[in-house]
Amino acid sequence: MGTLLIQSVIPELGLTKDFLAKSNFYKDLTITGLFVSQPQIPLFFGVLYYLFLAITDAYLINDSNKVVASRQDL
Repeated sequence: MGTLLIQSVIPELGLTKDFLAKSNFYKDLTITGLFVSQPQIPLFFGVLYYLFLAITDAYLINDSNKVVASRQDL
């Protein structure tokens, strides 16, 4: 159910059916699943995951710089 809602929001990100067919993506495929049928969804969530990590790291680094600066004032 959740995947159905997300499918309408996530663009193909260049992984159109035509592109995948021309690049022989389906040629020797013996498996099925989300990675095969709609590769843009796991790709999108990978981008979100690493974006979340980068923002978290930037926040923590910025926060630790504030702590170091306040200790230098003592």
